[in-house]
Amino acid sequence: MVLGTRSTYEQNLQWFAEDSAALLTAVSGHPAAGKAAALVSFGYNCGFSNLKKALVNVAEILDPVHCTDKHGNVLAGLKSRRQLEYLLCGL
Repeated sequence: MVLGTRSTYEQNLQWFAEDSAALLTAVSGHPAAGKAAALVSFGYNCGFSNLKKALVNVAEILDPVHCTDKHGNVLAGLKSRRQLEYLLCGL
């Protein structure tokens, strides 16, 4: 997409579905909806490779690198989000 162009709601839904398909497949073996949702959220925001690490060791979610901005500063909102995702994985 070119900077300054617009997308439709339907295009956005399609792109989201495409972006999240691999994440949903990766967590399909987790019967707890809260855990699966937390893992997909984490994977969508931190990347598929980090999701794969979290599937092996859920504590990966709490790695400080997932709570920082591009300058390495820990952001309170991201830290809270990662903690919530981690707690939901304990369900």
